[in-house]
Amino acid sequence: MRLWNYQTVRGFAALEVANDAVVEIPANAVPLAPADTEEGDAAQAEADGGGFNREEAFFSLLVQEPDAVAAVTAVQNAVDAIDGATTYFTFANSADLRVNFTRTDGATRVVSRIWWQPSLRGFAGEHGLLPERCLELGARSARQVRDGLPANVRSAATFAIPEDAAALVNVIVQSIWQFRCESGEE
Repeated sequence: MRLWNYQTVRGFAALEVANDAVVEIPANAVPLAPADTEEGDAAQAEADGGGFNREEAFFSLLVQEPDAVAAVTAVQNAVDAIDGATTYFTFANSADLRVNFTRTDGATRVVSRIWWQPSLRGFAGEHGLLPERCLELGARSARQVRDGLPANVRSAATFAIPEDAAALVNVIVQSIWQFRCESGEE
């Protein structure tokens, strides 16, 4: 059960045109892990005393941002519609939402990760697409990631909300399909 369930997701199915504004990704953004495991989540829950809820932590950052909550709901709905894809929440340096894809052989990979940037009123994230493709899909800004990140992380992109909500959904969905195709799943 999702903690925040908005009835409508206003027009996020259609790709919106991104404007020319540039939103910078902070240098201290935490890199995407290659894949999280249930064992890792269980260890985190044990370390947290069992009472820490990552989903609540994530959405607590969005209490005053109904458009951001609607965008996350749109992401979750789009991911839920793809076989083998799931969303889950973590708490690295800050609360984030990650999108996993599990291949038919059982191998799982994080294909996208987003986190809220309150000063920018939007999401920043890391994705499996090249920066040029993120921009084609409507990301506000995108750049190639630095060396040392997992091979599936190709770009860091930003999305102003509500303007770029459709682009956020599209970049995440395309990241899933990119990994599926590269894995021979399609």
